[in-house]
Amino acid sequence: MALALLADAPERFCGAVVEATSYWSPTLKKWKRPCSGHNVRVYFLLHQFDRLRSEGEMAFHEFEEAGIDSKLKIFPGADHELSLDQGVRLIQAAHFVLGNDSKVP
Repeated sequence: MALALLADAPERFCGAVVEATSYWSPTLKKWKRPCSGHNVRVYFLLHQFDRLRSEGEMAFHEFEEAGIDSKLKIFPGADHELSLDQGVRLIQAAHFVLGNDSKVP
């Protein structure tokens, strides 16, 4: 849902944090639109054994190809569940999306 909202109305968002995402590939042209004149950042939180991991990786690579500032983090040993350190993960992701890279460990 976050990626669909970002693609449809990029001017309303500074970016998105997506985790264990389901993804269908729109045309690359659609993803180029968000970065034309409006800088957005996307942080992908993927889990090593999640059945949706390949979809998230495909999304990450398409965003990179479109020139959208993106970061990919794969958590080893994780499946499609939330971890005990979920709060820490989301804070790190939010720092990236908001452009506070120096605060992301």
